[in-house]
Amino acid sequence: EIEFIREEVDSLKMTISSIQEKRHTNVSVFWEMPMYTAMESDGSVTVRLISSKPVPFNYTVQVSATDISAQRLIDYVFLVMDVTFLANETEKKLNITIVEDNIDELDEIFILTVSSDKPDVEVGNPNVTTLLIKDSDVINVRFSPPDYSVREGENVSLR
Repeated sequence: EIEFIREEVDSLKMTISSIQEKRHTNVSVFWEMPMYTAMESDGSVTVRLISSKPVPFNYTVQVSATDISAQRLIDYVFLVMDVTFLANETEKKLNITIVEDNIDELDEIFILTVSSDKPDVEVGNPNVTTLLIKDSDVINVRFSPPDYSVREGENVSLR
């Protein structure tokens, strides 16, 4: 009878060990693409965080933004956020608002970075993604008067 109890205890220990091993399975989180592009007139862009595999537990990663030529709250709206993957989830979509400002400007860039302080959640490659906002404003240039005549070889200055 004591031997039977020992076998049952050993069996339970193995089961507990197996559960703990599955619980601490490392997972890697990374951006689907290293770069996303949106027109300023689109109003938003969706980026995707990918989990390397489904795991039987919830976990959270942090996403932060860094301005390069785009300015937060002027060209786009995004605050630092925690993103929680539920058990067995392998993808999270984040919607970033793009601000249409009707100002003719160069294309603008900002970067999103994913990070984790959990030992069983690794940050994969790419851990940063670049977002390019392409200006969609149209500039109309007009001359007054609409017609000019210039002789060949003359220098002309338009003001």
